[in-house]
Amino acid sequence: MPPHGKPSVKREIIGGQRELMNCSSELDSRELEVVQGRCKHIVDIIRVFVIL
Repeated sequence: MPPHGKPSVKREIIGGQRELMNCSSELDSRELEVVQGRCKHIVDIIRVFVIL
């Protein structure tokens, strides 16, 4: 099996998280909850993709 998490994929995930954090600072708390929920869903999908 390949080593867990390819560097390029990890870099993209970290970059995406940074972008979300920058955007979230401009949102109110209700919108932030929606964004965080979406982010968690996307991260779960990426996690499954990386494991496969």
